[in-house]
Amino acid sequence: MNSILENIEENQDFLVMDGRYVAIGTATLREEAFLYNVNPENLKKVIASFQKIAKISINEFTCIRKLSGGQKALLSTLIAIYSPAPKILFFNFFDAIDQEKKSQILEIVKGCKNKTIEIRD
Repeated sequence: MNSILENIEENQDFLVMDGRYVAIGTATLREEAFLYNVNPENLKKVIASFQKIAKISINEFTCIRKLSGGQKALLSTLIAIYSPAPKILFFNFFDAIDQEKKSQILEIVKGCKNKTIEIRD
């Protein structure tokens, strides 16, 4: 199994998200979205998708550190999907997400246009 650095080196054109190391901070959702260049319109999509899948209410000022590990994994997945990155590579990313949520995320992925998204477990 490759380390996260090996995965990044091998896939330099991709935004690499490794489920073993959830790439999300502890600040507000708005600040985290800013780091990934998620525009305000797509931030609304992140929030709406998260609320629909996780069935809890959040907003752009929600403090990420208060979320559970699975909720952070879900949120970081959605931020990546709605980021402007044209290529996203997910490694081990659905380990912290249950089957129902995984199915809902895959439906969002199917709707992504102009993006290359690879999922490797």
